[in-house]
Amino acid sequence: MIVKRASCPACGTMLTLPDEAAAGDRLEHCGETFRLLHAYGVFALEREE
Repeated sequence: MIVKRASCPACGTMLTLPDEAAAGDRLEHCGETFRLLHAYGVFALEREE
């Protein structure tokens, strides 16, 4: 089983993502909205403007 994780750029907390998470999804954390990125097998969160 692969656990999808990404760190919050606002607070640094490592978040466990749902199994169905995919690039382009939006997540809310720390009162902000982030877009999920996926490249080279790694997930990252980017602030939405």
